[in-house]
Amino acid sequence: MNSTCNEWLPLGTTLALITKKYFGVLSQSLKHLELDRNFSVLLLLDHENRAVSQQYIADYFLIDKVQMVRIMDHLSKEGMISKKLNSKNRRAHLISLTPKALKLIPEIKKAIVQINKKMFSELSESNKQLLFESLSKISTKLDAEVGVPMMMQLKPVQKAKSKA
Repeated sequence: MNSTCNEWLPLGTTLALITKKYFGVLSQSLKHLELDRNFSVLLLLDHENRAVSQQYIADYFLIDKVQMVRIMDHLSKEGMISKKLNSKNRRAHLISLTPKALKLIPEIKKAIVQINKKMFSELSESNKQLLFESLSKISTKLDAEVGVPMMMQLKPVQKAKSKA
């Protein structure tokens, strides 16, 4: 994607490309940490300031179960989260930050502030406010769309029929 936004592309594609670039810059600025991705999950857990279910995280970020398991496995392997059985639902886990992750949160937040400051440096405060208001309105309209699922429902690949 070049630096201009093209109206012939779906808005979601444009936003996805911007997102990839943003997280690329964030990952690069935090490459010295032991964690290379999933910063948003850590920030959500920090914001909640309590243990939350995997389902809560999945619902918040619109993540399917398979992707959620991969993220939890990665964060657990890196020592960033702890999982405990939910006493109210034995099939569910409660997720919380480890002391190791808590030490990284201020650095992650600092990097985000620096990147955001740089990205918004050429926008006036009113244009920045307008951007967030516009994105919020778009999000609300998408939430209100009837019959449009928030997550793609992938169908299993069907085996080709063998010729007999």
